[in-house]
Amino acid sequence: QDEWDVLKRGRVTNMVPGQCIANGTVRNIAATKRPIYRNGEIIGLLGYFIDVTKDMNLRCKIAEGGLHDKLTGLLSGRGFRLTFPEYEEAYRFEGVDFAMYYLDIENFRQFNRNFGVDFGDHVLNAVASTLETELGKKSVICRYTGDIFLVLHQFLQIDEIEAVRKQIEDAINSIREVDDVYCNLYSHTGVATYSSYPDLDNLFRHAEENMKERRKADEDKNKEE
Repeated sequence: QDEWDVLKRGRVTNMVPGQCIANGTVRNIAATKRPIYRNGEIIGLLGYFIDVTKDMNLRCKIAEGGLHDKLTGLLSGRGFRLTFPEYEEAYRFEGVDFAMYYLDIENFRQFNRNFGVDFGDHVLNAVASTLETELGKKSVICRYTGDIFLVLHQFLQIDEIEAVRKQIEDAINSIREVDDVYCNLYSHTGVATYSSYPDLDNLFRHAEENMKERRKADEDKNKEE
C-alpha cells in the first residue's frame, strides 16, 4: 500500500514501522519512501530503511510520532535529519542535485503579542498547510523550530532554484486571513545547494546566511525609500 501511494499519489512516507527477514531473522525496521520525478511525472521511487531492532529508544520515538512536529504534523528537526541521507544518496548515485530552503516568517512574533500564543499556533498551521499544498508532493518540508521552516527540493534545471524560492515566498505572503482575522504575513527565504555545500550542517548554515542577506537587502532598500 505504501509503494502504491508513493507511485500513484506522489505521497512521501517517513519512518514507517515494519518488519523484514534478514539472514533468517525477523528484523524491525523503519522505512522511508518518496517518488522520483522527471519532467513532472513520477518515474519510480527512492527509499531506504533503518534497522531499529536493537534501538528501543528510536523505536519508541517512531511509535510516539517523535519524528513529526506535534503542532503542524510536518517533519520535526529529528525527522528531517533522518530523511536527509535519502537526498544525499540520490545525489551520489544518480547525480540529482537538491536545494535547502530556509524560511523565516518575519512578523510572526507580532501575532503572538497581539492575539496570543494559541492564535500564533494557528498561523503556523496555516503556513504548514500552505507549504504542503504548494510543495508537498515534490519536496520534504520541516518545521525546524518556532517560525522557521525548512524545505528540501530536488532540481534538474538551475532556474528551478529561484522559481521555487519565489513560489514559497509568494505562497506565504498570500496568506491574508487566519481564523477570520486579517493577517499580512511576510517572509524571507534563503537557499543553498548540496553540490556547493555537501553536508547537512554546512548546507543549513549557508541557507540561513542567504536568508539573512536577503532580509538585510530589503531593510537597506526600505531605508533608501
